[in-house]
Amino acid sequence: MIKKLIIIFSLLKQVLSYEFSGDGTAYGGNISSGSCGFKQNSFISHGGMAAAINKEQYGDSSLSCGRCVLVKYKNYDPVKIIITDICPECKKGDLDLFNEAWRIIIKEDFGRKKIEWDFINCDLFIDSTIKLRIDEKNEHWFNVQPEHFLCGIKEMYINLNNNWIKMDRDDSKMMGLYFNYNKGISYPFKLKIISIYNEEIITLDYNSISHQIDTQQQFKCSNDISSFTFEDISGEIEKNKPLTKLRC
Repeated sequence: MIKKLIIIFSLLKQVLSYEFSGDGTAYGGNISSGSCGFKQNSFISHGGMAAAINKEQYGDSSLSCGRCVLVKYKNYDPVKIIITDICPECKKGDLDLFNEAWRIIIKEDFGRKKIEWDFINCDLFIDSTIKLRIDEKNEHWFNVQPEHFLCGIKEMYINLNNNWIKMDRDDSKMMGLYFNYNKGISYPFKLKIISIYNEEIITLDYNSISHQIDTQQQFKCSNDISSFTFEDISGEIEKNKPLTKLRC
């Protein structure tokens, strides 16, 4: 069994490819002061294992916020970190690592190093169901920030009077991973969250609002290599089928 495991993980190391490459740099980041708008408790403690993503891949809608990436430098083991900020001056493929992440991943003096990376599930940074934080609500405005999600979020909708309405996502109006409904809301209402793989989570009806809503649900995000079981991997090897990395 041990020999078989060694063979499997050796093969995995060989076939694991990375979609992106660029420069890795370092800065003294803080999750609660980043452009994504997260708070210290938005995810479980990351111990500084976080980074700012380049402006192009951050995009106009902040949808890379809260996603995780697997970063590889030289022959060191790859390390999983979470995106919590934007690096405006970085070019596509670059990541600006928190100092703590740099020390674990690069293991050298601060500078500029070539790295490879790819998006991956955020299992290290969540321990429960998706939470929705409500920071702003008035007669003209209602915004929601998702927290504790396993893989990327593509869209959110609000249901009012049995009508699903797509929520706005625009950094020019509010910087960070916020979904906005630009009117006052009425009760009851419910919310729908859609992952980058079109998984849907629909909440219960709410007749009041608290600062944080627990959806009691989580995305499966099953099409990622980090979710393969030993049986999945060994079965494919025994069948002589190629292993491919499916991104999240």
